[in-house]
Amino acid sequence: MTENEPQKYARSKEIYQRIRCMRCTHRIDLEKDQKEAYCPACGLGWVITWVTPDIPMVLRRIMPNIPK
Repeated sequence: MTENEPQKYARSKEIYQRIRCMRCTHRIDLEKDQKEAYCPACGLGWVITWVTPDIPMVLRRIMPNIPK
């Protein structure tokens, strides 16, 4: 093990706490067990599911309410 490997592992773990917006590919930071996230760049909302306790995944888009 080299000196850089623990830092590399810690950095790769941080990447798992983010998702990419499916519209503009901007990275969205997440909190643990967050269920919804909104992209700060384009404003679209996404429903988040957690594959494991550390790995999030986009499930679907949050559809806007359209008044009837």
